[in-house]
Amino acid sequence: MESKGDWYKSKRGWVSAVLGLVYLVLDHIGRVQTARDVYAFIVGPARKIFPAASPYMPLVLFGLALVFFEKERRKRSPIPKKSDLESAAESLMMDTGVEVGLTFEKAEVEISPDNAPLAFKCKLRVYWTNDCEESIHLGVPLLRGIAIQGEKLTYSYQRGQWLENPQRPWGDEVKELDVLPGRRCRIWLGLDPSLRDRALKLLNDGELGLLIIPVTISNRIVDVCLRPRDRDLQQFNALEHNALKKAVYNAHINKSQAAKALLAFVCIRRIVSVAQIGEHFQQYKIPDPQKTLSDLRNDSVPFLALGANGIQLTSVLEKVILETVRADEAEFRQMFAKMTSAAIGERINNEPGFEGRINALGARPPL
Repeated sequence: MESKGDWYKSKRGWVSAVLGLVYLVLDHIGRVQTARDVYAFIVGPARKIFPAASPYMPLVLFGLALVFFEKERRKRSPIPKKSDLESAAESLMMDTGVEVGLTFEKAEVEISPDNAPLAFKCKLRVYWTNDCEESIHLGVPLLRGIAIQGEKLTYSYQRGQWLENPQRPWGDEVKELDVLPGRRCRIWLGLDPSLRDRALKLLNDGELGLLIIPVTISNRIVDVCLRPRDRDLQQFNALEHNALKKAVYNAHINKSQAAKALLAFVCIRRIVSVAQIGEHFQQYKIPDPQKTLSDLRNDSVPFLALGANGIQLTSVLEKVILETVRADEAEFRQMFAKMTSAAIGERINNEPGFEGRINALGARPPL
C-alpha cells in the first residue's frame, strides 16, 4: 500500500537542510572569507581543516537532512487511501468468506417425569439438516443466557440414520459429529431442572438461550449462532423424505382400524393423554386402547411417542405421518361413500374397530 506519510515534519531534517543551504551560499557566491571567519569563530583550533572540507559540507548536511526525513517517514503511520481500504476489505472477504448450509428444522423441549431413571430430566433438542455440498464437522457447543444443569454444559450429538436403520433412526450419542451432505442431525443439551415448568414457554418465546455451534468446513471454523425457538419447521432432504414416506406408508397400510382411528385422533389433538385416548375409544366403541397405543409406540416404525406433555406423533416422522393419515382418511371416506349396506355390515362384523372409526369420522370434518 503506497503512502507519502508526514516525512516533512522532521525538525532536525529542516535544520540540516537550512544549514546546508547556508554553507552552499557561503562557499559558492563569493563569500568564502566570511565562511572562514564563521568557521574560525565556531571551531577555534580546527579552523585549518575547514577550508579544505568546506566544499563538502553542503553535501554532508544535505545527506544528513535526507536521513532525518527518511527516519521521520518510517516512524509515522501511513495514511491509506479509501480505495486501498476497500480493496483490502474485499480481499479479506474473499479470503475468509465461507457458506455453511446448516438448515435449522426445529427445536423442542423434552421433559421427563420425576421418577424417570434419567440424569437429565429437562433437555433442549435442536434438529438440523446439512444442506452444504460437502461434509461438515460439529464441535463443542456453547449455550449462553440460560441456566444449565451442573457447572459444565452436558450435551450429545446424534446423526440421522433412518435410511440405513429404520428401526433405530438416530445413531449413537457423541461429543463431536461429522455430517454428510443432505443428512440430518440433532443435539440435546441439559437444562437446569428448575426450568421444567416454564421451558416450553421460554422456547416458544425464543428465550431459551443462544446456542453457538463451531462448524468446520473446508478446513475453516465458523461459529453458527442460533436462538432456539419452536416455529414448527419441518424440513427434509428430498431423498430422505421419500424414503421416510415409503416406510411410513407401508407400515400404516397394514394397521388395524383401531390404530388408524387413534392416529387420526392424535393428529387432530396434537398431544393427548392416556386417559383421553381411553375416553375416545369408549365413546366410539373402539376396542383395545392400551394394546393399540402400545403397538403404535413399539412398532418398527414408531408412529407415537411419549413427549413432554403426553402422547404425540414421533417428532422425526411427524410431517410424513400427517400426510399419510390425511391421505388414508380421504381415501377411506370415498370408499365408504360407495359401499353398500351389506358390505358395510360385513366389514363391521369382520373388522374390530371399523364401526367405531366410521362413527368418529362422522363426528368431525376431514383432516
